[in-house]
Amino acid sequence: MSWCEESTSRIDLYLDDELRGDELVAFEHHIKNCSSRRVMAFLV
Repeated sequence: MSWCEESTSRIDLYLDDELRGDELVAFEHHIKNCSSRRVMAFLV
C-alpha cells in the first residue's frame, strides 16, 4: 500500500482526533508534503 493509500485510509481517524504519536506525525507530514495532494481533497 502506498503512503497516499495509507493516508487516505486514515482520514476518518484524523478527523475524529483518534491518531496519536507517530501515526499523527506521519499523517500530518504526508498531507503537508505529498505531491499528489489526493489526501487533501478529502479534507476540504
